[in-house]
Amino acid sequence: MGQVTYIEPCGTVHEVNVENGKNLLDAAFDNEIYAMPGVCGGDAACATCHCVVEQEWFDKLDDMSEDEYYMLQSQAEEEVTATSRLACQIKMRDELDGIILMIAAGN
Repeated sequence: MGQVTYIEPCGTVHEVNVENGKNLLDAAFDNEIYAMPGVCGGDAACATCHCVVEQEWFDKLDDMSEDEYYMLQSQAEEEVTATSRLACQIKMRDELDGIILMIAAGN
């Protein structure tokens, strides 16, 4: 289990504990963080859980799948950064304890 900090576009901060193996979209739902709607239910098919991850955490994430890559590429160019990811594709593990996700404004 580890701590995840979600920062909404409006600046609201949520610090929650997440069990290992749970994806960070489901963890947001479990903790009533609705700024990240996750319309597709976590299938990397909509990008409504787009978030920006700080570089130190981004480097610890598993490689991005082809589906996730193409879904992020479908977003407006000004919204996607070098450390953009879909929360539904990030699974909690010990190495990610303390990760910070900035929820994208376009969700």
